[in-house]
Amino acid sequence: MKRLFIVLVVVGGGVAWAAPPTLTWTGELEWQFPAATVELSTDFELGWTYDLWGFAAKTSFADGVWSELMFRGAGKVGEVELFPILEFDPAVPAFKAAGLSGRWAWGGLGLEGVGRLEGKGFGFGMTLRGPRDSPLERLRLRFNLKRYRDEVLSDTFAPSFSFGEAWLRIPAPCCFPVIPAGLRFSKAGFEEAWISLGPGPELCCGIRFGATVRLMAAGKEVFLAPALSYRTPPGLDLFLGLDWDSSEWTLHGLKLWAIGFHGEAGNMRFRGLTGLAEDEINLVKDPYWELLELAWKVPGCSGGEGEISGEFYFGDAGPFGLGDVEVKGKIPLAPGISSSLKLSLIPTGISSLTFGWEVIM
Repeated sequence: MKRLFIVLVVVGGGVAWAAPPTLTWTGELEWQFPAATVELSTDFELGWTYDLWGFAAKTSFADGVWSELMFRGAGKVGEVELFPILEFDPAVPAFKAAGLSGRWAWGGLGLEGVGRLEGKGFGFGMTLRGPRDSPLERLRLRFNLKRYRDEVLSDTFAPSFSFGEAWLRIPAPCCFPVIPAGLRFSKAGFEEAWISLGPGPELCCGIRFGATVRLMAAGKEVFLAPALSYRTPPGLDLFLGLDWDSSEWTLHGLKLWAIGFHGEAGNMRFRGLTGLAEDEINLVKDPYWELLELAWKVPGCSGGEGEISGEFYFGDAGPFGLGDVEVKGKIPLAPGISSSLKLSLIPTGISSLTFGWEVIM
């Protein structure tokens, strides 16, 4: 699929630029093998400042269709930071969305707000963050916005409450500086309340125990689990876990998922990682179990500094177990101009070749 992103800006007479506008052109041309298909993506973004405000405008074309028109800004009104955004669907054409978010801080207290208007409805939300030593860590409320994203939840322009949560820090004596607790509720009512103890003081060998109690609308849950803290020698990476049976509350021992190393030598940076048989979290991408990464700093044509790196994946097949190889490079060519290259190799040949560029004017 070919993608083309172009910025379109129309400026009427009488507009004063506080600083010269900046045009940034980035793009990638990618060949996928063995079909040798070509994908082009390029992005032109024009930014400018006016009266201490920053603005940017962008339009997008995908598969020959004009798919996006967007304007955004960032600035301050007094002590309040504001971030407006305006989006259109040029294919219809029609209004798509308008949003305004902001944040304000005073005396350790932080307040964040967001409002979004879409063709189907309107929603807003707010987040209050307490001072560092206050019992209230965060209070978050949403009105016709999705729980974790600032998008309109339902088709209504009369937003009602949709979600809320409060995170608390309860002062505690003795072994715990504070006790975290929380409360979640939705339009339907109470969802969950929880309180956590721990991890507490170290028992031995870096092992600490903690407990969490959750009260839910459907019942309650008590969870006891250990935590492990350890410090490795410089340059050595250990990925450890505890073999904990939560049904019997029994600690069986340690799990070592992977071992690695990292460091620098001259202008070269290196990193290695070996996943073990007990690696249940896939620290190295399947089907490989070992990774070696090498990176070199290289001088650019304009006096800047670039980097060339290679990632080598090893498994059970191929010469010396070598499988996928990814080679990347980014080199500045002139002031404001840089190029990049990415080559992906698989045991049967070239998987993809990507040429990229960035031009700032």
